[in-house]
Amino acid sequence: MRFLTSKRGGAIGYFVAQVCYGPLGMEPYRNVFSDVFRSPIFAERIAALNERAAEAEQWSITTREELAAIRAAGPEALGRLSAIEADIALSRLPVEVTEVLSTEVATLRAELEVAARDSAAAQLLADLETVGDDFDQGHLGTALRVADEAQVSDMSADQVARVVQAAQRKAEAILQPPLAEAAAMASDLPADLGGLRRAHAALNRFEQYRESMERTFGSIDPGGILMPLYDRLTELEADPVVLAELKAALATAVQGERPHEAVEILASQVSGRDGMSPDIAALVGDALDQAEIAAIVIEDRSTGSDASEPTAHDIAAFALQRVREASARMAEMDRACTSGEISDPVAALACLTNPAVWTGETGSGVSLLGVTKLGCVPEAGATQFLCTFVQEIRIDIAGAEMFGADRWGDLTQNLTSGEAVDALFIRASDGGWSVVTGDLR
Repeated sequence: MRFLTSKRGGAIGYFVAQVCYGPLGMEPYRNVFSDVFRSPIFAERIAALNERAAEAEQWSITTREELAAIRAAGPEALGRLSAIEADIALSRLPVEVTEVLSTEVATLRAELEVAARDSAAAQLLADLETVGDDFDQGHLGTALRVADEAQVSDMSADQVARVVQAAQRKAEAILQPPLAEAAAMASDLPADLGGLRRAHAALNRFEQYRESMERTFGSIDPGGILMPLYDRLTELEADPVVLAELKAALATAVQGERPHEAVEILASQVSGRDGMSPDIAALVGDALDQAEIAAIVIEDRSTGSDASEPTAHDIAAFALQRVREASARMAEMDRACTSGEISDPVAALACLTNPAVWTGETGSGVSLLGVTKLGCVPEAGATQFLCTFVQEIRIDIAGAEMFGADRWGDLTQNLTSGEAVDALFIRASDGGWSVVTGDLR
């Protein structure tokens, strides 16, 4: 034992005397032990093994104490397990020790993850219990939020289903009174424009939630409570009296200030989730055309005009349609040039002149500023006229400021103003005009 420190020698001697010679009954082999302990190599190894075993035991005790603390803390302490797993992986302890500890950590992790899912489900259900049933206070949004959170969580399928079903029950409880109130209006709505507006207003009250309700629960009105109101709305949209009132209201809007905005406001009051009925859409479309024409400076400098020939407003309507077509072509070119779909070399070269390719901004278009009628010459009695007029056009290029101009229209407007344009107008069967010749220049 002279090669060992007194501390190590004492530890080994105590081990041999108390364990080997005692319970293990190795007293007859005393001489063998003496030979072993006379070699410093064997003595040092035995001492190191004992120390490593003691270290492993202490480390295991400390780790298990920390695992117990984590278990007591619950799911909130799940993150601490990762640090323990890293320590186990980096330790130099015997494999038999680390394997046991890793198994215990994995078991605890599974236990805490189950507890975390249970806690999350309980919290979402508690949120539903505390929310009110007032549709106008936005409580339906809370029910939808709870269902959405459950569906994107890592809870079990049964837990998700339980929370979503509870959220659906809450949503139905919130929606029932306002749906019933709206449906009850059906029998009281008068057959006039006011009744049409009220019907749409009652239905549009639910539109902000419709998409979310359909995505999450399948429908905002699974019981069909609103069907009487929809039926009444269909009747009103086809009623001649209602359509006549709407036409008059649109005509008034066109004649007022900011006609385009006024027409759009009125249109929003007579449209719903599926847009407008065909009859109403036609009336609104005509009114929007007239509103846009109303914003154009229209002048008639013709002399000796015939009542049967196109008016300055007729010519402006034609010019406006051509301007819209030009804007549509510009929009399509913006889309094509920025989509990466162009493969034709000639088209690709054309795209190089399109600012959208360089700026990434789209929305270029053409605006009709004014139309001046110079005169019309009859070519086939009172049914066909060759008209000459001047148009003023502004071309707006999205992102033009990057090229040193707020509007490229400031540069191009002079090129499109003051030029006489000829167009052939032919009286159509409906009393309007068809234009078969003429072009914007």
